[in-house]
Amino acid sequence: MPFYNVKKIQILSLLETLPIIFMILGIVIGLLSFFLLPLGLITGFGFSVRKLLTYFTFVAFYTISTTVGSIVIVWLYNFIAARLNIGITVSLESKVD
Repeated sequence: MPFYNVKKIQILSLLETLPIIFMILGIVIGLLSFFLLPLGLITGFGFSVRKLLTYFTFVAFYTISTTVGSIVIVWLYNFIAARLNIGITVSLESKVD
């Protein structure tokens, strides 16, 4: 079983995939929160342009904030791993057919 030491994560590769993943999550969470299981003040909106605008704003802010938060965490990991010369050790098993 080989062991690999992850010392750096490529931020550009994350910028290609993370926004898409977080947008899909935001769409699902927004649909649940605003339309299927509305709570609080959202129940008084009915089905209106205001509710749609709130939904799209939520999806946009969710996507941006979670992507930026993830990039900051990855940047911090890269910074600390480079300074202390450490990393995460991952062991991978080969697939048996």
